[in-house]
Amino acid sequence: LDVWRERVARMSPRAEVAIHDARRTNPVAADYCEAFERALRGRPAHALVTIGAGGPLAWIGGGELPEVSARAFDACDRLGAFTAAPAPILVVETGGAPYDDDLYTAQRALELSREVRAPGARVLWIADCAGGIGPPSALEHFVDLLARPLDEARRAERSSYALYSHKAVRFADYLADCSVALASRLPAELVRSIHLEPTSDPNALLAHWLADDPRAEVLVARGAAHRLHLAR
Repeated sequence: LDVWRERVARMSPRAEVAIHDARRTNPVAADYCEAFERALRGRPAHALVTIGAGGPLAWIGGGELPEVSARAFDACDRLGAFTAAPAPILVVETGGAPYDDDLYTAQRALELSREVRAPGARVLWIADCAGGIGPPSALEHFVDLLARPLDEARRAERSSYALYSHKAVRFADYLADCSVALASRLPAELVRSIHLEPTSDPNALLAHWLADDPRAEVLVARGAAHRLHLAR
């Protein structure tokens, strides 16, 4: 697997979660499939796939690897995904450690819940980020890139990809269609520099939003970094 090419593919708006029969345009999935085919070189491959979470198995299947993998991904969606109508106010609770140890890791919660935010939504993101932004090497091509004007960050050059920059591009794409307030341990000035609104009182902020529109629906995505949320 070409790691550089895989990360470049992740910059695409089509590089989304929940890729199965209904979604066949994911460039990341296509890259993995190509790597799989190159490794096998036409040889048959079979697999026994199980899905569980520490208790009894929730699903089991066997067969040719491409076929059983497709069924397994579909089963994961059915068993583990939460389906809801997109809401104008979305509360994204990342899920605690280790899912919100740092900003780079916690962003996954936004990605897995992006389908259930209505256009122009207000998002309240709760992520501890006790470890800061992530690895020190992530500063230049993640936070510094994201701190640029959003249009500039979204146009980051794919052909000159640098490690971590795919996260900044995806983040900028996310912020282009909503506003995000972040409750975390990150310094307020850092949070503002990357186009987020810092908040130390999530309850008060949510009450303020509801005062603006008392009839607005509020959706809470709990454990969003490890649970897929799909639009109904």
